[in-house]
Amino acid sequence: MKKVLVTGASGFIGRHVLAPLAERGYEVHAVRSRVPSNRDPETSARWHECDLLDAVQTRTLVTGVRPTHL
Repeated sequence: MKKVLVTGASGFIGRHVLAPLAERGYEVHAVRSRVPSNRDPETSARWHECDLLDAVQTRTLVTGVRPTHL
């Protein structure tokens, strides 16, 4: 299966690509740096909280998700 890891998924551009990616057959994994607000989009994406500036957190995320696309 094609897996995509979308960084900045709760941002302006990121939140608009989640549904189209899922519609194209990707298993969508979305990353955000903080706890979601009530305004986060309702999607079928699997959400992950990660500080991408932290090498250990980033390595753990990528190793766990094993994305084919970023």
